[in-house]
Amino acid sequence: MLLGYHAVHNLYWQKSCSQDASYVVTGLRSLNPPLTIVRKTVDTTENPDDFLPSVMTCVNYLKLPEYSSSNVMRSRLAVAAREGQLSFHLS
Repeated sequence: MLLGYHAVHNLYWQKSCSQDASYVVTGLRSLNPPLTIVRKTVDTTENPDDFLPSVMTCVNYLKLPEYSSSNVMRSRLAVAAREGQLSFHLS
């Protein structure tokens, strides 16, 4: 999916997952620990499309809700990456 991203969005996304954009040159395989992507659970009464993905940057861990389409996932990732550039929250 990253192949379809504009270069700026790609950089935002990568920096959001690890808080370290230096691996952009060497690729995802150079991350230590490796990038892990898991399903983010939401209540069955809620729409997963309403949720943003979340990350644990210290361990390169990305949690994605089960979005209804790749377009929704791309949009939600872009919002999370763009809006998360200036924030850091412990959760």
